[in-house]
Amino acid sequence: MPPPTPARSAPLRAAGRGPLIAAVLTALLASALAPARAAAAESAAKSAAESTTQSTVASTVQSTPEGYSLLGPLRERDMTPYHLTRLEMLPTESSAALGPGWTVEAELTHTNTYARSTLVADRIIVRGGRKPVTAADVRSFLAVPGDVAYLDGEFGLLAATVHYQLDRRLGFFVTLPFFYSTGGIFDAVIEDYHNLFGFPQGGRDQVSRNEFRVVYRVGREQVVEIGSPDSGLSDPILGVRYRLLPPSSRWDLIVQSAVKVATREPGPLSTGGDDLGVQLALHRTFGRQAVYLDASAVHVGGPYADPRVDRRILPAWVAAYELGLTHHTSLVLQVYVSPSVFSRADIPELTQDKNEIVGGFRFQHGPVAWFVDIIENFIHLENTPDVGAQLGASWKLGGR
Repeated sequence: MPPPTPARSAPLRAAGRGPLIAAVLTALLASALAPARAAAAESAAKSAAESTTQSTVASTVQSTPEGYSLLGPLRERDMTPYHLTRLEMLPTESSAALGPGWTVEAELTHTNTYARSTLVADRIIVRGGRKPVTAADVRSFLAVPGDVAYLDGEFGLLAATVHYQLDRRLGFFVTLPFFYSTGGIFDAVIEDYHNLFGFPQGGRDQVSRNEFRVVYRVGREQVVEIGSPDSGLSDPILGVRYRLLPPSSRWDLIVQSAVKVATREPGPLSTGGDDLGVQLALHRTFGRQAVYLDASAVHVGGPYADPRVDRRILPAWVAAYELGLTHHTSLVLQVYVSPSVFSRADIPELTQDKNEIVGGFRFQHGPVAWFVDIIENFIHLENTPDVGAQLGASWKLGGR
C-alpha cells in the first residue's frame, strides 16, 4: 500500500485551524470593542434618562399631576374710560400657559359704560323724554361750576402679545394694543335686562341709544368727545417675567415688570408718557383647582393735565379661582380692585375704588387655548364699565 500523501492532509489541517483562528480573532475583536459598546450603552441610557426627565418636566409645566389644564387668571384689564391708554398690568398667566420658546396670544375686550354726575343728571332730566345729547347739551354740562362727568359709549381693546420663554424661569413679552370706541350695540340688551329683573335704568332711558359721548372735567383736566374718536394702535408694552420657585412645586411665585413706551402724542390713543409697572403673582394648584393672587403697581409718567388730582402710582389687586370641569375645560372667577386714577374730585364717584368681577370658561386643545368671559362692576357703579365681554386665545408655537 502506498503511504498517505501529505498534500491531501494539509487542507484538512488548515480547515481545522480556520475555526480556531476565527474564534480567536472574534474574541480579540469583542474585547477591543467592549469599551466602545459600554460607552455607547451608557450614552444611550443617559439620553433616555434625560428624555424622560424633560418629558416629566414638560408634563409638570403643562398641567397639574392630575392632568387638568389650569392656565391662570383671565387676562382682563380695567377698561374705565379715564386714562384708558395708561399701562395696566394684566393678571399673570400660570407657567403652564407658556410653553418653551414662542407663545402668541390675543384678547378682544368690549365694554359698555353709562355714567353721569348729579348736576349733569339734573340737566338731562329737565329736557324731558328720550333725546340725543347734543353739542348744546354738552355746553350746558360744562357751564356747571366745578367737576363734571358724563360718559356714554362702548370701548374696545384688541391686544396681541408675543411671549418668548428663554428657559423654565425667564421669559419676555411684547404687547401691541389697538383701541377703538363706538356708540354701541349693547344699550338695548342692557335696558331689556334691567327691565326684566326690575333694576333701575340709571338714566339710560333719558338719552338716545348707541351714542358716544365723553365729557368730563376734573381740576384743570377736561376731555370732550362728541362722536367716537379715531381707532388705532396705542403705545407698545415691553415686559419680562421670572419664576422665583422651582418648577416642580405646586406653588408658583412670579415677578414681572413692564414698560409702556410712548410713541404717540397725548390724545385718545396715548397718554403721551412712559409708564412703568411691576407685579408679583402667587399661584397655588391643588388637584383640579387653583387659586391666583396678583398685586401690582404702575407709575404713570408723561404730561399731567392737573397733577393735583391725578395719581402717579396706581396699585391693583386681583384674586382668581380656577376649577377644572374636565381635563381640558375650566371655570374661572376673579375679582379686580384698584383705586381711581383721580385722588381728588368734587364728584365722590370719581374717587371711589374700582371694583369688577369677571367670570368665564377656558378651553384647551393641544397647544391652543381659548376663553370667553363676562365683566361686571359692583359696589361702586359710576366709575367703571357697567358690563363687558372678552374673547381670548393663545397658541404655543412649539406645540405640546
